[in-house]
Amino acid sequence: MISSELLNGGCVNTKSGPRCSWNSLEEISGRCKVVEADTAFLFFGFAACVGAAVLCFLAQKRGKTV
Repeated sequence: MISSELLNGGCVNTKSGPRCSWNSLEEISGRCKVVEADTAFLFFGFAACVGAAVLCFLAQKRGKTV
């Protein structure tokens, strides 16, 4: 989880070594929950688009316009 650039905000190499933008594991855990919620909404949107495409295809087969 700490090595994931999506969760830790990325790291920058400096003269003193890599500098990461996270301060604590709680911050990364919070970002993890946000990413998890975003993923759920993206999946729901994808499922809705697939469902709409299937309904349009079925309506076209019946000869009705949508």
